[in-house]
Amino acid sequence: ESLLSKAAIPASEARIFRAVSLLEGGFDAVNTYDTGFVSIGFLQFASLKEGGGSLGEMMLRYKSEDPQSFTADFRRFGIDVTPKGLLAVVEPKGGEIRIGSEANTAIIQDPRLVAVFGRACRFAPFRIAQLKAARTLYYPGEVVITLKLPDRVLAGKVKEIVKSEAGMAILMDRKVNTGRMGNLTDILFEIATANNLRRFSDLANYERAIVEPLIYRVNTLKDPTLSQPAH
Repeated sequence: ESLLSKAAIPASEARIFRAVSLLEGGFDAVNTYDTGFVSIGFLQFASLKEGGGSLGEMMLRYKSEDPQSFTADFRRFGIDVTPKGLLAVVEPKGGEIRIGSEANTAIIQDPRLVAVFGRACRFAPFRIAQLKAARTLYYPGEVVITLKLPDRVLAGKVKEIVKSEAGMAILMDRKVNTGRMGNLTDILFEIATANNLRRFSDLANYERAIVEPLIYRVNTLKDPTLSQPAH
């Protein structure tokens, strides 16, 4: 609760984060053996093939907002991030600097570099950085959707039409795991057209019909700890 407060995460969003995090890991989760290459934290921020990805974005934000803690957690142990969000490391054995995909390889091959991430994950500043980055990178509520219908354009934010925590968790699950929210725009287009909707906000009356086809790794519509769609 203290971390959520310091990261300015509202209670409702925190419940959504928890639901999705159950599919990913804890704050101290470190993974170097799948397609994410280097994956860290409660939503498994991943460096991906190029050695940046959401992990690089999160690290860059951490470095910018709290440079002192970033230095204490990473730079003094030979891990950094470039202005473009690529990982940069100093190899413990030879002292060579590796950037991007080469940094991936260096981290995966040397347990000492992996341990730097594991250590940072134990402390509040890096956990707060994870929470802040999760809201910016993965929370779907602020995403703007534009529907170009034959005779009109409807536009608005996801939070205007998905009001429930369960519905938002379904969209966030997809965004975390795939980088996008499935065919959400196509579903909205079909509903708006079939019901001759004139305002984007009218789509809120069809929330269950919107999110149910997008259920991905877990059906949060059956989760009693989350608020549910009214329709």
